[in-house]
Amino acid sequence: MGDYKTSLKYINEYLILNPNSGRGLKYKNEIFVKMGCYEDSLEISDMIIKLNDENLNFARLYKAKALMELDRHVEALNLLESIEFNEDEKIDPVLWEIKGNDYFYLHQYRKSIDCYFTALDLGLDEYDSFFNIGNAYAQLEDYENALIYYDKALGLNEYDKDLWYNKSMSLFNLERYDDALFCINKALDLDNNNFLLYNKAAILFKLNNFNESLEIYENLLEEMPNDIDLLIKICAVFYELKSFEDILKYSDMVLSIDDLNEEALFYKFLALKCLNKYEIALECVNELLSKNSVNEEYISEKKELLKLIEK
Repeated sequence: MGDYKTSLKYINEYLILNPNSGRGLKYKNEIFVKMGCYEDSLEISDMIIKLNDENLNFARLYKAKALMELDRHVEALNLLESIEFNEDEKIDPVLWEIKGNDYFYLHQYRKSIDCYFTALDLGLDEYDSFFNIGNAYAQLEDYENALIYYDKALGLNEYDKDLWYNKSMSLFNLERYDDALFCINKALDLDNNNFLLYNKAAILFKLNNFNESLEIYENLLEEMPNDIDLLIKICAVFYELKSFEDILKYSDMVLSIDDLNEEALFYKFLALKCLNKYEIALECVNELLSKNSVNEEYISEKKELLKLIEK
């Protein structure tokens, strides 16, 4: 952020002397986008559009991104659809990449892929193009094609943790858990961070390595003691390990933070049922039904529980 502020200082000094410089405003706009200052980007984009110079379509593309980030998605998509490149711009791969990025973030993944392929054909850096195409296919849940392009990108750069992580998630979604574990470990070799560890634990869980999964989750919990998703994951592991008293402990931790959390309440119900504490379990399932009276699983569990109580 400090480098961006320094760059902004210099470009502002330049614009004082050259207030109608489209190139200067374009550079300032790029800085605002990188800083996440989308209201400012919107203002600068409109200034460039009024100049109507060679930076016009860059400004329109950045304006579309700003509108999208400000949750003005219909305006963003309408603007993006209206942009037509002139003959010189049609051979500029950077413009096609930016347009592809805008389509991607507007969830128009097929259109983003078309833009990325055009950028690639026009000479955009292959690594970025392959990575972008892989990400778009992954969003379409076309994980096989995503893997093809992630592997192409890895052939050019095997030191990007995000690339290894994204490949891991595609493999995870294809239920190729051993391969997913290999990739997440490659990502962790490059950057041993909590986000990657969290996902490694999820893969280990799918591989039935419950104790290894639990060890990671509990280590993460020391740094994130009130993370509800993490506490729920721990409940799931303890259920597989049939450690029902521990489920009660961790489900109660969740409910102390969010007393409306259905997942925690359901795990608590299951643990009480498995511990033969039927009367308290009935209270839990009744509470679940008060939150969701048409849930067939809750209804079925209550019927079974009532039979157990009658015995």
